[in-house]
Amino acid sequence: MNDKELRDEIVSNVQTFMKNPQTQIGGENYFSEKDVKHLISELLKTVNKDEVLNALKLSLRKGGIIIIEEEISCNKIKRSDIKLEDIIRKVIVEYKDYIRQRNINKLKSVEHIHPEKPCIQYEDSERSMGEYLKALTFILSNQLILIDDPKVSEGLENAKNKVIGCDNKS
Repeated sequence: MNDKELRDEIVSNVQTFMKNPQTQIGGENYFSEKDVKHLISELLKTVNKDEVLNALKLSLRKGGIIIIEEEISCNKIKRSDIKLEDIIRKVIVEYKDYIRQRNINKLKSVEHIHPEKPCIQYEDSERSMGEYLKALTFILSNQLILIDDPKVSEGLENAKNKVIGCDNKS
């Protein structure tokens, strides 16, 4: 198995484990989500993070969601004080070699990228809400690779739960 095949297999396994909190390994033992996350973080120490990031298909929007949540959760910046231009610049610096989709024209505002109230933001567009949910799910499925601070993961998990809850409010 060459390095690329090994990297692709590790990325695939990481994504599988993150989607299944109670994971059975070897047909006998079940591991908690905490155990699996610990195992994955230890595995990731043995591979080049740049290579793993390169295997992921990251868009400007997904990077923007992460950076916006970092600004809010970690840096305690009010959403209204976050500038779109600053977010785009930070995403390009942070993930410059890994971004596959670089269409800036679709990024209209901070609220469009990562809305505070997704049910209201997307009430007229189920497709847009679905795309946002898909982006959040992708980020959270790859959080051990993409996110450094647990506050960011928690904020994104809350955002995902808001989107899922939108159907219950109709």
